Amino acid sequence: MESLSKQDLLEIYANLNKYQWDYRLGTKPNGFDEMPDYDRNLYQTKYNVLKPYLRLLGSILTEKEVLKYHHIKNLNRTDSEFKWWWFKRKIRILLTGDPF
Repeated sequence: MESLSKQDLLEIYANLNKYQWDYRLGTKPNGFDEMPDYDRNLYQTKYNVLKPYLRLLGSILTEKEVLKYHHIKNLNRTDSEFKWWWFKRKIRILLTGDPF
């Protein structure tokens, strides 16, 4: 992952967060498409396969970077709209302790 750009890492994180394998991680594990997304009673789930990658990416990317990517790419918001949302979120956290 060292050779990937920040943009690549954000794209990969977004794909994994939607339980989609990203080819930049290498070959998709056998049976990945047939696995359930999540089931706490099963070990072979997409979540369990993707969790180590999401943790690694989460240690490289900031929460703000991940949320900005989501707002701009998935929610079709502008940079200004994201900045306003981020500001309001920070105030809400300060006042209530609740990020959402």
